[in-house]
Amino acid sequence: MMRSLARTPKVPILLFVVIAIGGALRFVTLSSQSLWLDEAFTVNVNLQPGLGDTLATIPDTSYLPHLHFILVWLSSRIFGDGEFALRSISALAGMGTIAVGYAIGRELRGKGTGLLLAAIIAVQGSLLWYSQELRPYALYTLLTSLSFFFFLRSLRTEGTGALTGWSAASVFAIATHYFAGLLVVVEAAWLLRAAQHRRRIAVAILPVAAVSLAYAPLALHQSKAGDYGLYAPFHSRLGEVAQDLFDPGYPMVAILAGIISIAAIALALRGTGRAASVGTLTCLAVAAGLVGITLALAPFKDYLLFRNLIPVTVILFAAVATSISGLPRSLGIVLGSLLLALLSVSSISQTLGGDPQRPNWRAAADIELQQKGTRIVIGGEASGDPLRYYLTPGTQAQGAPSGDAVYRARRLVLISQCGRDPQAMLDSSGGRCEWDRGRPAWISDAFRPFDDRKLGNVMVRSFEAQRPTTVNVTRAIAGRPGYTAFVLPRPATQGRALVAAEPSGGPPGRGNKQ
Repeated sequence: MMRSLARTPKVPILLFVVIAIGGALRFVTLSSQSLWLDEAFTVNVNLQPGLGDTLATIPDTSYLPHLHFILVWLSSRIFGDGEFALRSISALAGMGTIAVGYAIGRELRGKGTGLLLAAIIAVQGSLLWYSQELRPYALYTLLTSLSFFFFLRSLRTEGTGALTGWSAASVFAIATHYFAGLLVVVEAAWLLRAAQHRRRIAVAILPVAAVSLAYAPLALHQSKAGDYGLYAPFHSRLGEVAQDLFDPGYPMVAILAGIISIAAIALALRGTGRAASVGTLTCLAVAAGLVGITLALAPFKDYLLFRNLIPVTVILFAAVATSISGLPRSLGIVLGSLLLALLSVSSISQTLGGDPQRPNWRAAADIELQQKGTRIVIGGEASGDPLRYYLTPGTQAQGAPSGDAVYRARRLVLISQCGRDPQAMLDSSGGRCEWDRGRPAWISDAFRPFDDRKLGNVMVRSFEAQRPTTVNVTRAIAGRPGYTAFVLPRPATQGRALVAAEPSGGPPGRGNKQ
């Protein structure tokens, strides 16, 4: 199948169509989902009026280096801080990864392999998900994919152009996400062992080493807070990595796509020529190196999350595409078509508003923005930053310097997320909601239940009193990390000290560092 595609003069047209489809999937619904916790945190905390102030927030509020924050700051200065503008960098990076995927496939086996890998990247659910997120993972994927492409080309050619490209891509990848350094270590070791001109390779490695050393103090400082072991058990996160490689929303689809991928690789290694086998094994070995280093580090510092390992997605599917390209034409068509169909399930579902979906904080905030009179909104765990983004600026409740924040209102609202996963890549109808049973003890008997609304994976519970009733919002959220209180409309007197409970020191996505 891929060999016949490679011979057609329509390859540029087909590639354009694939990139256009991938771009449409990423841009058409780019602002349809609310910003979730870490995205809103980036806007509220990291994005400051000045670039210097923005960069100054990173050491104590993020696990990541600077490049993505710089690009987002520039974008926000030009296009504003709406969801579409803020996420556009990730969507563009996702489209770029499709084109780089074609280049990787072409380098491994030919144009047909490149088209198949580009199509896989265009529709794969996890890559689409992170291409619609105000986080660095789509850019991280693009730059590590570029690094991998130039790595493959450096193995085949003796010129300095490929090594220069590899060095530049690796530098920018490390400036986007520290985990890129693990991939670069694997690639550099391979190049030093396999190539004849080791002096050229050593020269190419120097800028990468210099940037890595420059970032070492910052990375060590950022690593002191939080541990992914608090996020979920190790075995659960390992299973999440395996599922998200194929489908982030539907486990059975992920299993079927995994079976097809493994079968294609096994059949190809058994029956294809040496060239195809070398390409497939190279991809598998590099992916195994990145995963293996991560697992080896886990007993000392646990960084196991799919988003840290997202470059493995492109590299493993490069092995799959290369394998399918080497199969007999009819078998390749069947397996390639089935795999693309399965990988499209989550992308189509996300695009149409199905699973997986982020918490609908925007809709919850809109309910309260439409109400009249003074009302107090208490946001549960992981809700503070998203509600702060969507509610009227300046409405976060403030306490006096020496006292609690106490307000009088007739309407009291509790907003919480359903399910454990803070990113909510889960069934929107499942998962227990905070406050969905019983009544918090701190709510006065004067407040009577008024309305409960389930907005996908967000619950909005409202209480109303016959007359304005006192609520001590400081005590309502005391000792509850991630909880935040808001008073609408904006109170006449507001201080600058926030009343939100302090983070607990948990991992990214749990209310503190991201």
